[in-house]
Amino acid sequence: MNRVYLITERPSDAEILRKVLPKSAQEGVQFVESKSDYDAESRAMSLLAEKRLPVVLVLNSRTNDESAIQQRKADLGYLLRTYAGSVPFKLAIAVPELEVIFFQDRSLIETLIGKALTDLEWKFAQRHPQELLDTLAEDKTALLAEILRLLSPETRQLLQQYPLIHEITTFLLEISIHQKSIEESAVPG
Repeated sequence: MNRVYLITERPSDAEILRKVLPKSAQEGVQFVESKSDYDAESRAMSLLAEKRLPVVLVLNSRTNDESAIQQRKADLGYLLRTYAGSVPFKLAIAVPELEVIFFQDRSLIETLIGKALTDLEWKFAQRHPQELLDTLAEDKTALLAEILRLLSPETRQLLQQYPLIHEITTFLLEISIHQKSIEESAVPG
């Protein structure tokens, strides 16, 4: 039974989250892969209004400008609240893109891609992780699939500590606990 919709703006974002989020947090989660950020936003509003189930909307900021990110978060948060009413939702914005989670530890990404990064590539990756992955391989999709395949349980745990992943996990687990307690109290004793 679906308890939460997790909406991403790209299929690759959904694939990353499927591999990185703890399995316990994915119980009852239906991933919804969109074609763009606007498509994802529209789907989130529709699901909140029509299905009346919790939603996690994961977007990429595509910028490092903190004031622009905060403004977008405030505007979109306001819109989502108007559609959600009392339904819980989480707006999670990756800065600048979700792939940045792989670039928190230089030795980790170098192991995953099988190549040492230059200092210039490393600095570039902090601001444009998708673009760097595009330059490292002819087929970015295959490179991302290989990175995800190489994730060990220890590496997953490390990535789960990244603030954005931790926020999403916490929200999903809280929703799961809340919904299970509602279900248990509805069962006649």
